[in-house]
Amino acid sequence: SLPEAPLARALAHLRPAAASEASAHEALAATGRAARRAFGAEAFVQPFGSQVQGAHLHGSDLDICVEVPGLSSGSGAEAADQRPGNAEQVQALRRLMMNLPPFCTVKETRFSASIRVPLLIVECCSACGETVEADISVGTVDARTGVEKGFTDRLIRRILSHVPCSLPLVLLVKQWAKSRGLNRAYEGYLNSLGWTLLCLYFLVIGGRVGPELLHEPVPRPGAEAWPDGLPPPLELGSYPGGAEFVEDLALFFETMAGFEAWLSRPVRGGPPGISLLSGGKELQGPLGERSPFYIEDPGVKVASGLDENVARSLKQGPWLTILACCRDAARGLRSNPRIGPVVLAQALAEPQAARRSAPVRTDGAAEQQERRQAGPAPVARQSGPGPSSGPPPPPRHVGHATAASVASAIFVPPPLPASLHSTRRFWRTSVAPPPPRHYGQRWMQEPPPPPPRRGFRRGPPEQELPPPRKRPRRASAADGWQPALAGSRVSAAHSGGSGAGHSGGRHPRAKRRGEKK
Repeated sequence: SLPEAPLARALAHLRPAAASEASAHEALAATGRAARRAFGAEAFVQPFGSQVQGAHLHGSDLDICVEVPGLSSGSGAEAADQRPGNAEQVQALRRLMMNLPPFCTVKETRFSASIRVPLLIVECCSACGETVEADISVGTVDARTGVEKGFTDRLIRRILSHVPCSLPLVLLVKQWAKSRGLNRAYEGYLNSLGWTLLCLYFLVIGGRVGPELLHEPVPRPGAEAWPDGLPPPLELGSYPGGAEFVEDLALFFETMAGFEAWLSRPVRGGPPGISLLSGGKELQGPLGERSPFYIEDPGVKVASGLDENVARSLKQGPWLTILACCRDAARGLRSNPRIGPVVLAQALAEPQAARRSAPVRTDGAAEQQERRQAGPAPVARQSGPGPSSGPPPPPRHVGHATAASVASAIFVPPPLPASLHSTRRFWRTSVAPPPPRHYGQRWMQEPPPPPPRRGFRRGPPEQELPPPRKRPRRASAADGWQPALAGSRVSAAHSGGSGAGHSGGRHPRAKRRGEKK
């Protein structure tokens, strides 16, 4: 079976190394010391997010919230009635930033007044050389729902620890979404928590997660359970065989692709969605929800009874892209079940092996010794017979599909649907960045000619332009007439009549009979 061979090793490589775990512990401890220096001995820090769930990948950021004594977080009824400003939170983060240790570098600050939760993004380089990114916020209670941060994460951790096959599925799906850029919530895609809940939904409808794991209260562990602040890593469960794991993965992608049929249904309320607490039944989201899909937050529902959409940042175009990618992945895994586990293990192991083989800060003696033992590198011939000058070998066919085609269908982003090319949101919904504009070599060397001036005809300088049209000369007294003024008497010959003034004659500009224009 394959869990002991390539697939199990590839899944094990998805977990962070021991140095990364130590860096996360060191960053959390340094943030706690900085908070106590800035706000007093009563201040403390609390982790949340994927680190608490136990489903974090290598390179995942560390989410930290700081409890500042005397600072109102605007939770519960206050958040429902009015939206509090973030000026106090921004000021607290600035004070914390001034007390950080030297090995913590500020990477980004999100202190805009339009941001509901201000963030301080810090990069911490530990003593072992590993770098971890920490997202620091103020307040241990969510201002939107009034629920403690990390409550949903502890609920997910309990499910992952009781169901052995859940953690491998979650890790693989999150790595797949990350490699294809489908977890960028700021671009309208699903966030990491949304992908985790979709995996648990698949296990709920399959009968592998019981209702007792969801409805029981989740107490907050004390200092004796998590002495360093972060929970220990979960044990990676195993499947009875690699073929069963690929079968479950294909079923998950087919379940995701089936959500496309929900988009054609008439909308009578909120968007269609799913809930883990209802046994995986379909439900309607709350009214006024702009997202095309609703994923209920189980922790908020259990703690406060409120409806919170985890996919509130999801947009219509990215959602269609996600469904298309899942459909292609399911088709690639179903093409040939025999090569599915092997290709899946190779695709998972290659990026992890490249990451593990990254250069380390050494004196270079070991590298020079390896070069001496290996000898000179062979030089490929440009012409003539030989193994290096021949064409590359053809792909290895197994059944009706090749390993390259299955790996491409699973891990290579597909082209964007043609229906999205005509919309203005094309670049926002595409997975790949837009290609650079090419103006041509001529336009890069010589600027384009200026536009023609208004009223002039463009042409070569030797061409004679026609003379401008002369305006007709205005009539005057030299032409034989004199305009009649109000209240004055002119002769009948000039006025055109015997009356006085201008009223008895014609207008001075009127055309006389027999007179040319």
